[in-house]
Amino acid sequence: MLFVGATGSGRSTLVGSSEERARQRGFEVRRATGRVTETDIAGSAISELLDDHDATPTTVLARLAALAEATPMLVAVDDLHLADPASTAA
Repeated sequence: MLFVGATGSGRSTLVGSSEERARQRGFEVRRATGRVTETDIAGSAISELLDDHDATPTTVLARLAALAEATPMLVAVDDLHLADPASTAA
């Protein structure tokens, strides 16, 4: 899903609601958030998905794929437009 809207339109609330519903249905939920203060830190947003700030975007994606084979997974990225270029490229 992709939630698009103006600032203050409730996108983050929709993401949070989606995460909660996924958890209730037995999904593993991973979340990252794009931040203006981290746009110059390569991979900062995507590394949040594993809570491993040393992992490369490629490693994160491979590990998420392996985890998703064992259990349903929702990967949510809030404020993607603020994420660092390495994370958005992944």
